[in-house]
Amino acid sequence: MVYNLYIMRIILSPAKTFCLENPINEDWVIHAPTRKIVDSIKQKTPEEIRQILKVSDKLLEQIMRYIDGFDEMRSYSAISMYSGAAYKALDVNSMSVQQQEYLEQNVLILSAMYGVLKPSENIKPYRLDFHSKLKVDGCSLKKFWKGYYNFCIKEGETVLNLASNEFSNLFVKSRYDWYDFDFFELLDGEKKKNSTIAKKGRGRLLRDMAVAGITDVYEIKTLSGFGRYFDCDRLK
Repeated sequence: MVYNLYIMRIILSPAKTFCLENPINEDWVIHAPTRKIVDSIKQKTPEEIRQILKVSDKLLEQIMRYIDGFDEMRSYSAISMYSGAAYKALDVNSMSVQQQEYLEQNVLILSAMYGVLKPSENIKPYRLDFHSKLKVDGCSLKKFWKGYYNFCIKEGETVLNLASNEFSNLFVKSRYDWYDFDFFELLDGEKKKNSTIAKKGRGRLLRDMAVAGITDVYEIKTLSGFGRYFDCDRLK
């Protein structure tokens, strides 16, 4: 996989909720690091999985179905499978071919399972994040993926961070022309953080960037949908 063809990278978190209505009748193609994770997971007993992920018995049943699905000839495009708040706000299915191509060229989806994904890559549902206690090659998942994350984006590239801290903190930000984005509610004249609004804001901002064909970070100031305004120092 090569991800250094473009001059702007927009990083996005995955989601824990999935849309599994439109499967692709073909297998995934996964690289060696993900294969190590898959093999490690498949070697665990259900009870070990429950303890590693700290999940309820009901959720464990779903996770075991996901694991069984690793061996099935069925997958999903990453951008269509994830269906959390950010992805619902992005609403990729209503976007034009040109707008979807914008996502393909600029967006990288970060994952504790797959590493760094282009939107069109085929994946399968899973349950795994950087808070889990799974060890691979004797390392935590954060340590396992950190070098790979930084390898996938060329030093000096512009990075627009629309990911959560859980994922973006794996990058050595000083290597890049890095821009963080925070989202707030304005209540009684004060800015208040809200995790759901932040997720929706990331998806909506990304959608507006794709619709407008933003190719320069400074052009983001021209976007003003949904009562949004920008309060920032670096984009003056």
